[in-house]
Amino acid sequence: MNKLPAYAWLLIFVAAFRLVHLNFAELQSWDETIHASWGRVIAEKNVWLDLSEYPVWDYQSFRYPPLYVWTMAASFRAFGVSEFSARLPSAIAGALLVWLAFSFGRRVGGRSTGVLVAVLVGCNYLLVHFSRYAMTEIVYLLFLFAAFAFLWRRSMGGGASATVFAGCAFGGALMTKGVVALIYPAAGALFVMFLLVSHRSALRTTFVSLVLSTLAGFLLAAPWHVAMYALHGMHFIQEAFLLNVVERVMAGVENQQKSLGPFYYLNQLPIRIPFAFTLFAASALAALLGLRSGKTARDDSETARRTAGLLFLAWFLVALALFSFAESKQVQYTPPIVLPALVLAGLFAGGLWRGNRWHGFAWFVMGTPFVLGWAAVTPARLAVKRTAASVLRARVPDMTDALVVGGFLLVIALVTFALVYGARGYASARGYASARGYASARGNASARGNASARGNASAAGNASARGNAPAHSPRSALSPRRFLIGLGALALLFALYRSFVFEPVRYETGAVATTRHLQESRFTRAAVVSAWMDPPLIYYLGVPTGARQRELFALVQPSDLEAWVASPPALDCSHVVIDRPDFREVDRWGNEFYGEELAGAHAKLKRSGWALQLETSHYEVWVREAG
Repeated sequence: MNKLPAYAWLLIFVAAFRLVHLNFAELQSWDETIHASWGRVIAEKNVWLDLSEYPVWDYQSFRYPPLYVWTMAASFRAFGVSEFSARLPSAIAGALLVWLAFSFGRRVGGRSTGVLVAVLVGCNYLLVHFSRYAMTEIVYLLFLFAAFAFLWRRSMGGGASATVFAGCAFGGALMTKGVVALIYPAAGALFVMFLLVSHRSALRTTFVSLVLSTLAGFLLAAPWHVAMYALHGMHFIQEAFLLNVVERVMAGVENQQKSLGPFYYLNQLPIRIPFAFTLFAASALAALLGLRSGKTARDDSETARRTAGLLFLAWFLVALALFSFAESKQVQYTPPIVLPALVLAGLFAGGLWRGNRWHGFAWFVMGTPFVLGWAAVTPARLAVKRTAASVLRARVPDMTDALVVGGFLLVIALVTFALVYGARGYASARGYASARGYASARGNASARGNASARGNASAAGNASARGNAPAHSPRSALSPRRFLIGLGALALLFALYRSFVFEPVRYETGAVATTRHLQESRFTRAAVVSAWMDPPLIYYLGVPTGARQRELFALVQPSDLEAWVASPPALDCSHVVIDRPDFREVDRWGNEFYGEELAGAHAKLKRSGWALQLETSHYEVWVREAG
């Protein structure tokens, strides 16, 4: 019986751990419980196409394409309604994404490159986060990755079936995330422009494949969109495109505009890929300079690596531009920028692994301590952001922020300098030469002068008569392979910590306890004090129809609470539920706390005869005092 190699077990673990303990916390507000509410309706009422009778408050299901909700409904039917079932489609997509990353990397640069790409993609904590939540991000990223991988395969001479598969994958992305999937034709067009300079022989084939696969994807997505327009007319256009897309791009929604504006995601990138950012920077710079030089590849393997790098660079640049200039800035807009960056990092790491020597732009990786420091030290990062925002607005930065920025940069610069100095003591730009006198590329004898009759180097490390320098470093602690192994191990440990230690505590909201308390107390109508109706209450109470939701709940804006408690509608409510996160305050260093706003809400309720009955991390339940 053949045993699986060690790398296979590593990839199985990296792919599979995201499937473990998916019921670690309640479904979260907004996306998770919104999608789960619709999935539950489909599973229980067998309504697959038109869910307009079952909105989540004022959110209609046709605002989003249905493929993800359909997979969730299938999971509910197979395993029952639970947090595990809701998150299972994302977890499976995340595991498949690891496999796809390995398969693509192996085709581009061999097994070692495949493993490195898969590990960097599979251990990135942001992608792991979204693969363990009931959200669309990982599913549509899987489809996008597949579409780009098949486009690359066609550009390298693959069969016409690659175009068919690319079209199917693009159609899946359209049916999962809608307009965001247009990254594929946009980035594909940029990739074709890159080929004008680097690989003209593949230009026509790639262009035709891109056009045909794009048309195929639109054809696959068209029936559902046509059906929704036939059923709802301009209401569908308004919800799915004008409100959900145009408003987010042009005006911004949910107070998600950021002070850094179009530079926000550039700042987020090293935070979201701290262990791979320097590898990505080196890879992107090498690809751009190689494109500018216009040099032809030496062989097919170099052509494959260069073409793959340009394709994913095109994906990265298009996604970065699209989301950077949209007014709304949210964390779920980051994965389509992060994923191509991780693939580029993996491709560059594969080159380091094959040669086991520092070469080209590899000195970028010595900046890893700076990136990790930037990602980890929140007060310093916020100070830098405020200082940059002040400079961009031609204002004088705050002196405290300036001192924090100066001290932070000084510490990181000293650490980085020490690491670079130590590494450069072992490595030269083209190979390794120790201080004891390893031979040059022409095979000269070492400084000790020992050389055999055939011109072979002595045991002290001289080069052979053929004139080749030693292929590997003399067991340097900073050899590329050891560096990459350490980096991958740190990324994996951090992903495990986030998944099984940090997030189960952070994301426990108390929604289940709150809804159970409301049911046991036989509430007749509850006022929800929140900026928007909280979806977990609707999901966990199992209130499917919009009419019934409005019978059971009254939405009260936090600013209107004082007027509401003295109004006649308050007499119709047996309970008040406060959505605590809407009362969070943030200090200048980014620390969240509950202060005067929540205390003021408590005082208003107490003065009007309400008493606190239940308190969780996210909710408070108040009832009228007896008498």
